[in-house]
Amino acid sequence: MRPGRRVALAGAGAGAAGLSTWAAMTDPFTAGANAVSALGLFLVGSAAGLRWARARTAPALPSAARTTPWWPWAAFLLVVVAWELTCLFLGPRVDHPTLSSLYDSAAQFRPVRGACFFAWLCLGAALVRR
Repeated sequence: MRPGRRVALAGAGAGAAGLSTWAAMTDPFTAGANAVSALGLFLVGSAAGLRWARARTAPALPSAARTTPWWPWAAFLLVVVAWELTCLFLGPRVDHPTLSSLYDSAAQFRPVRGACFFAWLCLGAALVRR
């Protein structure tokens, strides 16, 4: 790995840790929490846009190298949406928790909230790198 790339990755990791700490310090559903989430979305979205722009100017790969299967993502999304809707309509969230209610109960502890936010940023970065 090139030294410049290592520095960039270290900077991105430090920035993500700082943003996660900021997110952990905010109260849920406040302007501060919305701002830190929007900033995280903006940064990962900007990275995705830059990667897309670079990919459009790069030489084309053979079609077999470019194709990635879409069906695992569609199946995963279908399972998550089905679970969320089932839990939403079955009754009280204590008995049938949704992802947001699971996060809300775990995020009462600030370190857990920061770790979840950091994992969310890492997932976004991993998706951008694909």
